[in-house]
Amino acid sequence: MKRVGRILREFRSIVLTAVVICALVTGVLWSNKAAQDQSLQELQRETAALALLFAAHTDITFKTIDLALQEIREESHQSPVVDARVIQAHIEMLDNAVVQMAVIDKDGLVRYSAPIAPPSGLQVKEREFFAWHQGSDEDRLFVGRPIKGKVSGIWLIPVSRPILKDGRFDGVVLIGVNPDHFVSFYKNTKLGDHGAARMIRDTGEVMARSSEQEKFLGRVIKPSPYADPGAPLQGSFRRKAQVDGVDRLSSYQRLPQYGLTVIIGPSVDEKLGPLRQQQSRTMMATIAVAALLLMFAILLQRADMRFTKAHALLAEQFKEVSRLKDALSYKVIHDPLTELHNRRFMEEILQREFALARRGDYPVSMVMVDLDHFKRVNDTHGHAAGDLVLKAVADHLRSNARESDLVFRYGGEEFLLLLPDTSAAQALRKVDRIRQAVEACPVPVGDQTINITLSAGVATFPEDGATPDALIECADQALYQAKSQGRNRVVGFDAPANTADTRADSAPG
Repeated sequence: MKRVGRILREFRSIVLTAVVICALVTGVLWSNKAAQDQSLQELQRETAALALLFAAHTDITFKTIDLALQEIREESHQSPVVDARVIQAHIEMLDNAVVQMAVIDKDGLVRYSAPIAPPSGLQVKEREFFAWHQGSDEDRLFVGRPIKGKVSGIWLIPVSRPILKDGRFDGVVLIGVNPDHFVSFYKNTKLGDHGAARMIRDTGEVMARSSEQEKFLGRVIKPSPYADPGAPLQGSFRRKAQVDGVDRLSSYQRLPQYGLTVIIGPSVDEKLGPLRQQQSRTMMATIAVAALLLMFAILLQRADMRFTKAHALLAEQFKEVSRLKDALSYKVIHDPLTELHNRRFMEEILQREFALARRGDYPVSMVMVDLDHFKRVNDTHGHAAGDLVLKAVADHLRSNARESDLVFRYGGEEFLLLLPDTSAAQALRKVDRIRQAVEACPVPVGDQTINITLSAGVATFPEDGATPDALIECADQALYQAKSQGRNRVVGFDAPANTADTRADSAPG
């Protein structure tokens, strides 16, 4: 024991240095792991936002194609040759993504095809889409597996509807869509050389892929976390891809109405590459410092100061990168406070919604909502309380919205609701129920509650306005009328008789 004690005393500085080195290396490893975990969380939020955009783009594309198919089918009933001008507006909206359109009779014979005419007697009855419609009584859109067109000779995604005569199968109308249309939308997402944006059918086929599409198109992959019909409509997962072995952190959005899932997946190694290189350099510096510590214990303090400064700078850089990524992710389509769609997304989507309403010949109601005396809430209770009120009202609007409804934070305490296929009377009743719910549910703030009411103006396409800007203006005028009548009410544009509920005696101010 005495000998051991003497050795420890003689090598005390070496033992102390070894303890410091162990602590130093452990700290670097922990810091590296924490930085990588944080980067992965940021990457997941970024890919989730991109996947949502991917799904919205895909949904709008197929809705536009379906409208074109129905017009082709209607035209084919009247003439054996379809006038391509019938769907010219749809083709232009799709950025000329249409490769081929065709009309096929009940025996599988292609009797019309454009822009390339079919050879005489061309048969397609062995194609999946034809067999599916032939064996089904449903008049519904079908998205088939990728095929090489017999007429065009290039890869396309067949999208089809049946032709029915007296309720029985009488043929198929088809539009072949270029898979590049889907992936070209994502060329500017900076996924890196090994990232992938892809579309997968529920039956496993690769429908579109942002890289090496010719290699993987139509290839069937094994069951995935999103392939089960009972899987959540959205989610994230990390794994090595079956088709190329790349480790990706992917986010997906399912589109069950088309039997498809869209996935955005950047390469983990590629995205974390700069971070890992920096961490590798940091580790090498740590080893060098450790070697110097073993030789020169006196330099420990100076080396530790250099390391601490470098580590603090690295942490600050990651903090700034995190802030910028968060800001970008939320500003894409959501308001950061209420998590409703933001005004930028509203401006992008309104023209498309109105185009669909014109094609479908259905009304669209626009509702401008404003909180009554909101400035008084901020002045009396503070802006933090005002934020809680805004989020509570946003929750009411969101919980009372249908899947097809769109809810936006228009600005400040103003919100805008877009209600497709909703008449003015229906909109007035719906929004008045929301008004009553808001009035009946004071917002808890600390140990007190804040009573809040709202006013709303309703305008309806097409009778009140033919464009989004015109309808917003009409809804805003109706909102002004609701305010001038005493607040806490819902008013239709230029229709005082349709005022849903006034209850002026209970309105604030």
